[in-house]
Amino acid sequence: MKTKGHLVWIIALLAALALAGCAEQQLQMERDKLAGQPPSYQDGYTDGYSSGMKTGGNPWYSFRKDVRRFNTDSDYAQGWNDGFRVGEGYKNLWN
Repeated sequence: MKTKGHLVWIIALLAALALAGCAEQQLQMERDKLAGQPPSYQDGYTDGYSSGMKTGGNPWYSFRKDVRRFNTDSDYAQGWNDGFRVGEGYKNLWN
């Protein structure tokens, strides 16, 4: 029985490592998307991504939106909308 318990822990550890590797790859892809974008777009994307992840059910993110900036800065608004769509798209991972 002890061997079976160890096997479960090893499988769980391997699964966690695989997910961590996928998350790191996804994070790098998101960083690459922002390269060359204006700072206000990057800020909006970061806030929108966090908001989308939270809306999608990920408990480790928070909903963030600078409403004044969203209404007055088109780069921030575009970045927020783009980031939100991407973040919310991961909802199947958290539900």
